[in-house]
Amino acid sequence: MDTDTDTDEIGYVAFVRGVDRTGTLTSIATAISTRGISCDSFATNDFRSGTAAITAVFRTSERLQKALARTLERLPAVHEVTILPLSDERVHASAVLILPDNQPFHPPVDVTLRWSGDPTRGQPVLMEGQFAQVQATVESSTARGASLVAMAILPPHVLEDHDVPEDPAPMTDPH
Repeated sequence: MDTDTDTDEIGYVAFVRGVDRTGTLTSIATAISTRGISCDSFATNDFRSGTAAITAVFRTSERLQKALARTLERLPAVHEVTILPLSDERVHASAVLILPDNQPFHPPVDVTLRWSGDPTRGQPVLMEGQFAQVQATVESSTARGASLVAMAILPPHVLEDHDVPEDPAPMTDPH
């Protein structure tokens, strides 16, 4: 029996660079919503030299994702569009967690990420790494009572200087 893969939803992140002016954000949001796509997250960042960076996280079929990419690329205010599946190892994220009093931070054993903070001293934990690994750590930690303060997808240009080595050393407690 054939399955209709056109209806299979995949998580994506769109990194859009455009002109920093009134209407750019609205035109991008309109392009996404008129395709019937709902955003899980929509953020603006990195305004410099008249350019804005917009990041949108959403779920849709591969066919609609490709149609959305073409639509965004045709917008006059948009300079560049990169859309990646959330499962792509190039997609990185950061997150901040508050753990219950005196609970040490222990990410899942199969996760490699960078982190700092000592919750046993009342400090929040800041972590950064591949999206899937950050998400797994957030889910594991919140299941043990931690609170998620913030989570953000990092724009691709930020990642170029922070790639994890091909064979990263196992994560150890920095304290």
